[in-house]
Amino acid sequence: MGTPIFNAWINAFTTLRLHIAGLDQVVYRMPPVVPTPAAEPAVFVFNWLSATGSGIFLAALVAAIAMGLRGRDRNDSDPDYCLHAVYDDHNRCPDGARVHNTLLWA
Repeated sequence: MGTPIFNAWINAFTTLRLHIAGLDQVVYRMPPVVPTPAAEPAVFVFNWLSATGSGIFLAALVAAIAMGLRGRDRNDSDPDYCLHAVYDDHNRCPDGARVHNTLLWA
């Protein structure tokens, strides 16, 4: 999300628009929804850079670099701990503490 001015600027050159073949301009809006019949566009808009998750991911990368973390520092104890969401009653954290009924995210 973000400010409309920034979104319009970033979407101008990073948004991917895919026209869905076999559906684009095939479905018509008819009265009383619209005054005159009009073909409805079927376009998938993929605005990957202005999406909320993209900003969070970039902020996490900047924070990791600012803290001096390297890839092997984040998963030196168990690769599965950092690569997968784990739900296990008898799982152990890298520091040895017990975890009970907790969802651990990478």
